[in-house]
Amino acid sequence: MFSNGENQAENKLLLLYLLSEVEGEAYQRQVIDLILDHEIMNYFTVQQLISELKKANLIEETSASEGSKKLYLTPEGKNTLEYFKNRIPYNRLQSFQQLIQEREQALKENFKIISKMQKLQDGSYLVKLGIIKNGEEDLFLKLHVDTLREAEKMLEVWNKNHQKITKELNTILLDN
Repeated sequence: MFSNGENQAENKLLLLYLLSEVEGEAYQRQVIDLILDHEIMNYFTVQQLISELKKANLIEETSASEGSKKLYLTPEGKNTLEYFKNRIPYNRLQSFQQLIQEREQALKENFKIISKMQKLQDGSYLVKLGIIKNGEEDLFLKLHVDTLREAEKMLEVWNKNHQKITKELNTILLDN
């Protein structure tokens, strides 16, 4: 019985680690698929652990498009992982890192950030910001600004922080 609880704690740490490695956010379906594809845990265990991590405020879930859900590591989750990461066996952590790298490479091939600007006839600029996933627009914004400096700043901020901006935009739009 003790080893089962120890294994459950290790699996929770692996889930936290996965979320820490996917650059801030992950679709819940992607997390589950990664774990099931490599037979790390079964579906019911993954769902139970995600639920327990949410209740413990170690991860956060938000709704995304078409009923999908995104998972985020909370600051408490980051602290917990940092404190207990050494309890994940090295060989398991190493194989998990390889799986994450392979999955991220596949996702990057199906993910593109759009950041363009166009000077308009009146001297202002049109800034186009977007995200394309699997060949389809996931988000697309067109913004008018007065100066080249503003346009360049928008492009710079978008390229560095598109995930955070998208998360905040979703939160704002979904808050009632």
